[in-house]
This record gives sequence, structure tokens and C-alpha cells, in this order.
Amino acid sequence: MISQDLTAKVDAFIASPEIVIVALDACSKVLAKSVVDQVKQCKPSRLDILTASPSLNNEDLERVVRGIAGGKLELPQLDIYSCPVEGFKPAQYFHSVLSTLSYNGRAIAITHVDAVTTDCWAQRLAADYFSLAAFQNPSSFAISALGLKHPVNKVSSEAISDGGLPAPAVDQWLNEYAESEAYDTVMLSASASFICGDLPVGFLASCTSDGELYQQLSALGPIQLSSHVFVDDRPLSESLLSADHVLRAELCAQRVNHPINRFSHALAELIVREEEPPKVITSKAVQLHIAHSWGGGLGRWVQDFIEADEQNRNLVLRPIGVRGAFAQSLALYRSGEMDVPLQQWVLADSIASTAVFHAQYAQILESIIEDYGIEKIALSSLIGQSLDVLRTGLPTTVVLHDYYPYCLDLMKLFDNVSDLQWQLLRSTYGELVKQANIQMVAPCQSVKDQFLNLVDSTIDSKISIIAHGLPAQHIARLETVRENSCEVSPEKLKIVVLGSLVEIKGLKLFQGSLSELSKIADIYLLGCGESASLFQPSKSLTIMPSYKGEELGDILKDIDPDIGMLMSIIEETFSYTLSELWAAGIPVLATKLGAYRDRIVVDKNGWLMDPSADSLLEHVQALYEDRELIIAAKQNLRLEKPRDCQAMAADYNSLPLQGSQISGRRYILAKKTHNNPYAIAHQQSGDSALYIDQQSSYRSVLLDFLLYSRAKINSTTQLGSVSKKILVKLHSLLIKFVRP
Repeated sequence: MISQDLTAKVDAFIASPEIVIVALDACSKVLAKSVVDQVKQCKPSRLDILTASPSLNNEDLERVVRGIAGGKLELPQLDIYSCPVEGFKPAQYFHSVLSTLSYNGRAIAITHVDAVTTDCWAQRLAADYFSLAAFQNPSSFAISALGLKHPVNKVSSEAISDGGLPAPAVDQWLNEYAESEAYDTVMLSASASFICGDLPVGFLASCTSDGELYQQLSALGPIQLSSHVFVDDRPLSESLLSADHVLRAELCAQRVNHPINRFSHALAELIVREEEPPKVITSKAVQLHIAHSWGGGLGRWVQDFIEADEQNRNLVLRPIGVRGAFAQSLALYRSGEMDVPLQQWVLADSIASTAVFHAQYAQILESIIEDYGIEKIALSSLIGQSLDVLRTGLPTTVVLHDYYPYCLDLMKLFDNVSDLQWQLLRSTYGELVKQANIQMVAPCQSVKDQFLNLVDSTIDSKISIIAHGLPAQHIARLETVRENSCEVSPEKLKIVVLGSLVEIKGLKLFQGSLSELSKIADIYLLGCGESASLFQPSKSLTIMPSYKGEELGDILKDIDPDIGMLMSIIEETFSYTLSELWAAGIPVLATKLGAYRDRIVVDKNGWLMDPSADSLLEHVQALYEDRELIIAAKQNLRLEKPRDCQAMAADYNSLPLQGSQISGRRYILAKKTHNNPYAIAHQQSGDSALYIDQQSSYRSVLLDFLLYSRAKINSTTQLGSVSKKILVKLHSLLIKFVRP
């Protein structure tokens, strides 16, 4: 069983690594570049430099480092060890390193100044070491990284001395192919090794070479080799990679039984072809988003957050179903986009609204957490989910996009849920959010106030306020509208109504005021959806039922509106449309409800009205008569910088629970293909070779298969020309018949 002492050592190292750079006779610029690389890749708390230069000191090294890094690098503690070059003969390399450091069992990562290391290599080796020690061999002494040149530790079946892919690309391909495993080896690698084993008193003095060192270490604990941490050892000298001091029988056995042999040829081909890997694998915390599948503002927020978030790897769990059974299955996605899921699970007992308890859901969630190394959860919607998501014990952020399960308007969608079920759901939810691992976020003050009224005022301190943001690219397109003059139209006002115009968004209010409003304003309905059919376009009314998001800036620039108008009759929780209009420099007249009331400062960036036709007409008339109010508001908005998604994501990541603990799981990147969120997903379940979208029609699935099959026949070299022509023709006829 793994000791608490070993657990503490590895955990402390992962949080605050100590890295040793063996530099010896390297010039100061080469050494300084290596220091910069290690700081950027691993953020060590301490760097030990082994050098043969007696004149090298901290001040000189720091000056050169800052010259290379531009002075913005936060340097760790630097400890310089002066040692003679002659003590580092190839047959005595690691014996000399450990002796110079007076090694006694602390956790350290050792690399050579010429090695090309990769992102978080030290933490990843430490996590791999701990995983092996915990489940295979608690007495493990050390673990080494793979390379391209080492006679034992090379990933490629061919000798690749130069050219090919750079180290980060090889490292990522390795993680696409490898599983999270390791195996015993016969020697440490000079390119990169993590050492954590204890040594008896006088151990180093009892041996004089690496050969003796390895022979005696075998009695204390094995040296192991990672299968998925790569450090490029090609720049190292041949002597440092020599295996002459290792027994010939051991070396031969190692080469023959090397577990990486099964994909070393594939890696060689990829490296020589310089083929880039499909996904960027990073050692970041994995965050699971819980959302519904309806899209809308919540779907937009999840996608925007994931694209802006630089601190986490994000996955999304969504329910798939129909009204009355909103979760017939669960689908896990690699991003906010509803593309091919990584995995999908059919629920034996579908979820109508939200389950208070659901055994299968809890099992699925537990397997996702284990398989993908989930460290934290962001809960955006409980619709189609189970309250088991609040029972994981993981740091969980509940994002209050709406007032479910308290909102009466949303409850209308669940006509098969009884009042007793709603009461049980609400009371259980109210208790679960009080747990210490749960924090909550409201996009504005009114949402927080309303939620406290609905749930429990005692959880006030658990709710932070973080405003949503817009994607930076979208802001840039909208800001082009500000190039228009701040002047107001000389005759009628130009009013833009942005977004859906259904009943809760003020449809009846607009219908009741349209006749009078048209006398003093030209109105533009942008993105009003199906409500477009209720109105007749005229000289005073322009209707655009839908538009593409990337076109909004150009559309608004062409219209050059004086004000925007938002007429929701329910309490909005944020309003993306308000943010978009402000980003375009357009002041807004809105109902004094919810987020509008919180965000709009009268006469500075807009105006507030009662949700009635009389109030609407009164405010528009006042602005029509005093246009200086509009000009002043436009000028104010030009001075305000719109909030972007990067700022929003940074605020979420700074919440206390988010950074409370660093898990070693985030540094074990390789997973089996069906569990790998970074490999190309092609499996639906088990060992199926095809992914079939269950919501697609049978005709479309059959057509896709026939098209694939025809292309496969065309490209194969194993069929004769006559057979190929016959099969292609047959497939073409079937495709013609199946295609609608």
C-alpha cells in the first residue's frame, strides 16, 4: 500500500516542482533559455543548476534570463551547484548528479540543458510515478520519459536523428496512441527523469558507477518508464545515451518486450511525414459543464465560456429527449458545440424534468468523473438532469441562468410533473446548494436577490455576481457601428428591436403601441423569428426574421439606429441583446424589470419604462422631442469598453473553490480511445465501428453509409479494376435510389 509520506511528497511536488538542470559547460545563453523553458512549461518553485562554471552566480544568470524573456518572467528560487566536468563521465552520470545534490529521497525532476522538454513534463512524470506506485509498485524509485534517440526509451521504430515533428507534436501524438500505463526499465534517462525513492544512508558512497547504481537500486525498487511523456533527446550527445553499462541480457529483453513497440512504427511514420496531431492536449483541470440541449442564451454562454477559458479543459453533458421525457439519453461532448458526442448513454428510466435521485444517472456521472479525470463541475441547467450532480463532492459552481425549478413559466413545459414532485425537488435542491463544495454565480444583482427570496436568504454569502461577456471577435464587429456619427436622425427616430419577439419578450406591448409609434419612429425588427408573420412590412416597419451573428455589425451599421428597444415583460436574468446594442454604441429603452433595471443607468446608457404601451410611447415621445439625451448617451457608450468572455472566464476561475486543490489526474493525459476526449470520436458505444446519430432519419444514415462505402471502394488497391467498377456502379444506383 502506498504510504502517506509518498502521497504528500508527490502532491507537494505537483503543486510546487523542484527541477534540476544539468548544464555543466553550457554557455550562459543556452542555460538561460533552458531556465526560461522550464519556468514557462512547469512553473517550478525551485531550479537547481549543476554547472562546471565556477564564476556563474544568480545575479548574472537572472540578468541573462530576463534579457531573453523580456523581463516579465517570474523566476523561482535558483540554486547553483558547482561541479567538475570530469565527474560526469557517461558511466557515472546519474551517480554524479545524485551525489552532487546530496540526494536523500526528496521529489525532484532532472533534465539536461540540451533536452527539448514539453508542457508540464515534470508534473506529468510525477503523476505517472504516483499512479504506478499506488496501483503497481509502491517501492518504485524513479520514472523516465520517452525519447527518440535513447537505445531503450525511444518511441520510434526507426532512427530519426533530425527533422520531423517538433517535440510538442510528438508528445501529443504519443498521447493519442498510448494508454495510461508504464513498465519497468533498466536505466534512467538523462533527458528527463523524476526521482522520489528513498536511499539508505551511505548508499551512493557504496557504488562508483551508474552500472553499480542501477544494480543496487533493483533491490530497493524498480526504475520505470512512462508510456506517454515525451522529451526530445536528439540534441544530447551519444555518450549520455549510452547503454554500455547495462547488462546485455537485460537490454535485449527490454527492447523485445517494450510495450510501446505496438505503435512505434505508426509514430515513426507520423514523425517523418511531419503530420500534425488533430488536437492540442494540455495539462489543465477538466471541468464538466451540465447543460440542457435547447440552445438559446444558456447554450450560447456555455460555448462562449469554453472558447474563452484558458485555464480548463471543458466537457459538456447534455440530455437528449422530447417533451415529457427531456432526458431519454445523456450525451457527453468535447466542447459547447453539439457535434458527435464522445459517449452516449440510454437511460432505462427517462427523466421528465429533474430527478431527485436517479441510480443510473449517478453511475454514469461517476464513470465520467473517473474516466475523464473531472476536477470540477459547472452546473448551468438541471433540466433533464438529476440532483445527483450536486452530490459528487467535487467543487461545483451553480450558474443561475434562470429561476428553475421555481419559475412558473418554465414549469408549464412539464405538464406530467405533480405539485408534490415540484415541492420535493425544490426542497432537496435548496438543501444541497448549502453544501461547502457548492458555490453559486448570478449574472446580476436582481437575479441574486430573487434567488435568495425563492430559496433561502442564509446562502447570501455563497452567491457571487459575475456578469456575462461577449466574444472578443463579436465585440470587434459590433464596435464598427460606433464609427457612425453620434447625431440623431433629423426626422423620425430610428428604433431597432433586437431578438425574439414572443409574448414574454413584449409582443403584445409592441402590438398595442405600433400604430402611434410609427408616427414618430421607423422601427426595425431584427431576429423577431416566427412573429414576423404577425406584421405587415411598411415604410415605417422593416422586418428581418433572422440573421447570422457575424452579420449583426454590418446590419446595424447600415441602419444606423438612434436607440434600441427591449420590451420583455418578465424579469430577464442578463440579456445578451442589451450587451450587443451597447457594444455597438446604441443606447437602449427597456422595461424596468430584472437585469434591465440593474444594468441600465438612466440618461447615461439608456432609459427605463413600465411594461405598458402608454409608458413606452411616453418615453419615445420624450426622446423624440429632446434628442440631446440620445446624443449624450451615445457619447457615453463610446467611452465604455464592452466586457468580453475572457474577462468573464477569468472571474469564474478566480472563485475560491476553483483553485483550492491541484489533482495529479490532470497530468495523466493518455486514455483509452473510447475514454479519450481529445482523440477523434467515432464510437457510439462498446466496440462499434460506426457512430450513428439516433436523431437522424434511417434514410440519411443509409445514404451516409453508401457514400462512405463507395469512396472506400474507390480508394482501395486490393480490388481488381472489374470488381471495383461493378461495386461502384451498384453503390451509385443505390445512392440514386436512396437520395431524396
